[in-house]
Amino acid sequence: MLAGSPAIDMGVSTVCPARDQIGNPRPSGSGCDAGAFEYQHPLIKASALLSAAPVAGADGGAAKNPDTCGSLPAHIQVQTTTAGANCQVVGAAGIGIQSVIDVGFVAAVDVWGWLGAGAKVCIAGTGSITFIDAANAPKFPGSLPASYANGMTCAELTTPGTVILVPGPASDSPSMALSGCMVTTSHVLNLRLSPGGRIIGVVPADATLTALARTDSWFKVDFIGVTGWISADYASPAGSCG
Repeated sequence: MLAGSPAIDMGVSTVCPARDQIGNPRPSGSGCDAGAFEYQHPLIKASALLSAAPVAGADGGAAKNPDTCGSLPAHIQVQTTTAGANCQVVGAAGIGIQSVIDVGFVAAVDVWGWLGAGAKVCIAGTGSITFIDAANAPKFPGSLPASYANGMTCAELTTPGTVILVPGPASDSPSMALSGCMVTTSHVLNLRLSPGGRIIGVVPADATLTALARTDSWFKVDFIGVTGWISADYASPAGSCG
């Protein structure tokens, strides 16, 4: 949902759920928005999400309590800002995408349920973080900015999905400003407030956008007046793109 959409505040209040498909509270304005997603201003405060209670069905099923992420094996740590998140270590069958399995992976964990304003996932070892967003159908792999500390590679997580540590050097880097770079999307992509951050919109496939900055894993783009980040794995660059 983008600013100015005719769907904003046009939903039927009597059937409006308390949360949208990715967990944002509804309504965020004078009324619910039409469709699965509630428009959230990019500067919405995280405290608004933290103050709202979990809702049954917000992740596609009943609300799951208590938090199970504290019972993971020692080589995987998941920290959440609210109770109600669930975690489960998965193998190749749980990942379910052959291209990711073929690359090889150190470990993987499914995280679902109520994440509040986000979660931090750390897996022992060095490498890059591949992420399979549970909201996407069909599923396809993306990436999250990673950091390394105390023997673990960590990434911030804002939506449910599968977090996978792929062996090798961390794939992300500080952002670099760009001039004269255009990128074309190969898939429908989430537009995020920051690299790997909260979803603020959706960019269609085959859209050509001006890229304003990049990291190794993400492009900062202008999409019809809205600035956000898209995965570099599914954007073809042209021009001076670093």
